[in-house]
Formats: sequence, structure tokens, C-alpha cells
Amino acid sequence: MLALANDTVSVHASVPDVVPDADAAAVVVAPIRMGGSMRGKVLEALGDRALDFRAMWAISNLFRSAAAVRRHMEAKVLADDRVSWTSFVGLWVLWVWGELGANAFADAVGISRPTATGVLRTLGSRGWVARRPDPDDRRSVLVSLTPDGRAKIEALFPRFNAEETAIAGVLDPLDQERLAGMLRSLAAATGS
Repeated sequence: MLALANDTVSVHASVPDVVPDADAAAVVVAPIRMGGSMRGKVLEALGDRALDFRAMWAISNLFRSAAAVRRHMEAKVLADDRVSWTSFVGLWVLWVWGELGANAFADAVGISRPTATGVLRTLGSRGWVARRPDPDDRRSVLVSLTPDGRAKIEALFPRFNAEETAIAGVLDPLDQERLAGMLRSLAAATGS
């Protein structure tokens, strides 16, 4: 559970992710499955610098959480179908948006164009994505789901969403809404 009081964020969990440093009025990363005092090491290495430890904590925990959720979803939901996270997102994008140019596909999935080429090649080899020349631009291709690709994402997504529900369920509905809003604000701050 997240709680915000007096500009201090506290997380109530079985393994604490952060500890407040009253002397520096900052929040630093706490030891997590590591020997010794990570807090002490962080302060020893960085404490003499004018750094924003709260911002460091927020972004590093965002990254750790995103990576943990991604690994969990790949192992629990996607592994049996041999679908990577990126391939799943690609299937989902084409399911929701329909046919797209390859560049628009890359942008929507959040990957580089060369990576998109590889993802589309993999999805195509599995019979889930079809390509056709773009009639408005001979240098481009349009990509869309095949009937097998649509069937795959329609089978995967309910299982994926059930696991999303289980993970997000540690937060009450209001905290889920707040978290979603905070994450949208962070994405907007990067220009995304």
C-alpha cells in the first residue's frame, strides 16, 4: 500500500523497498536480498553530492517494478505460447488499432524500426501477421493480424488481463487509478 504524508512516501510491504533517511531528509534504496547496508553504501558513495534521492528512488523503483512485472508476465502467461513481451505487445497493437504501416507499428509498440522488422518477421513466420505493400508508398509495407494472429491474441489477452488484475490487486481501486495517473504524468514528462 502506498501512503503519502508530509511529502514522505511510505510503502507497506513484507520486504521494505525504501527507508527514510532523517538526517538527509531523503529516501534511499534499502537493502534487498543483499548483505550489508545498501543505504550506507549509497550515502557513502553519493551522500556528498547534491542529488535528489526521492527522484532516484521513484525512478529506480519504477524501472525495477516494470522489469519484474514483465518477467512475471512472460513466465506466467506468455511462456507456454513461446511469445515474448514485445511480440505480445505487437499482437495487441494490431488487434486494437488494426492495419498499420511498419513505422507506425514500431512507434505504437515502443520499439526501434530495426527491432520492429525482427518482431514482424517472427510474428509472420508463426502465421500471425501478414504484410502487404503500402499502395500510397511503394517503399513501405502495411501489417495486420491474420485470422490465426487474431485467434492467438484473443486467447492470450484474457489470461494476461487476469494476471494484470492479480498483480494490481495488491492496490485498492483508488490507488490503481492514482498509480495509472502518476505513470501517465511520468510518461508525459519524457515527451511520450
